[in-house]
This record gives sequence, C-alpha cells and structure tokens, in this order.
Amino acid sequence: MAETYDIYYALLPELQQTHGKLFSFIFQGAIGVRGPQKMVNRWLKCFMTTKGTDPTNLNYGTQFNSLFFSNVSKLKDIQDLVSVYIDDCNAQIKAFDRKYGLPPEERLQNATLESLLPDGVDGVAIQVLLRNQANASFPLVLPTLTVT
Repeated sequence: MAETYDIYYALLPELQQTHGKLFSFIFQGAIGVRGPQKMVNRWLKCFMTTKGTDPTNLNYGTQFNSLFFSNVSKLKDIQDLVSVYIDDCNAQIKAFDRKYGLPPEERLQNATLESLLPDGVDGVAIQVLLRNQANASFPLVLPTLTVT
C-alpha cells in the first residue's frame, strides 16, 4: 500500500487580524506531511473550521469560531463551551481515523482542555493537549495555534 500524506499548511498569525486568514500554503510547493504533524493538522483544521461552511460536509467542523467577538465572558462558560467543541472535533477525527485505518502515530487518541490562560487585557489563551494512539502528546495553545 502506498504511503499517504497530508498537505502541510502554515499558520499566518500576522494576517489573522488584518485579513482573517488562519492558514495558507505560503505560495510555495506543497509539502507532504505524515506522522504526528498530520494528526495535529487534521485536528486543528477540523476544530478551526466553522460547522456548516464546508460544502462537501456541512457537519464538519465546530462552533469554536463563534466565541470570537461573542459576549461570553465568564471563564467557566468559556471552559464549558470549548470542552464541548473539543469533544465534537474528537468524535469527527476519530470517525475519520476508523474509516481510513491510519497508522497509530497519525490517529487521535484524545484531545483535552488543559487550561485557560489570561492573554492580554480581555483575552484567553486555551491550552489543549492532543494525544495520538502511539501515546505521544502534543500540547498546543489556541487561538494563537502555537505548539508548546
């Protein structure tokens, strides 16, 4: 069986504020990605895609983006909502993994909300821990999407 690769896309933190872009192919040749980075990319893409915006699957994605510019201000409410969105994303990624039989390092075991961190005057950074079936863990911070 041939090796399967995902397309690597880069984060654009400098364009998030001005153009609303989160991801890009950086106008260079696409890079094939496999292993843990493929799992992280698939999870981030699903989590950051607003549910109902993918024309090929209207159930794909989460409502995480609805938190931006919302009037949800209590940390407990944010924590509860983000936990629901993470669970939704986990279910979608696990269903995909079962369907396509990916290797353990590319399959999601679980993603959990680790903490909410103050970010600026009125912002919150969300730390999520992703774990693959090979039992390796990958902490990342949302919405800056930096892997720690």
